[in-house]
Amino acid sequence: MKAWAKTFTENKHLRRFTLLADDLVVKAANVEEGGEFTISGADEILVAL
Repeated sequence: MKAWAKTFTENKHLRRFTLLADDLVVKAANVEEGGEFTISGADEILVAL
């Protein structure tokens, strides 16, 4: 796990995101840019409900 964690920070393709799906159809997708934490929190996805 520690070895994976070291490579995780180097991977620039990973983004924090949330998805809201209903019957396998994505109703909302919130994708963060550049390490931010503004739209992918639980409060934001609950608003989409």
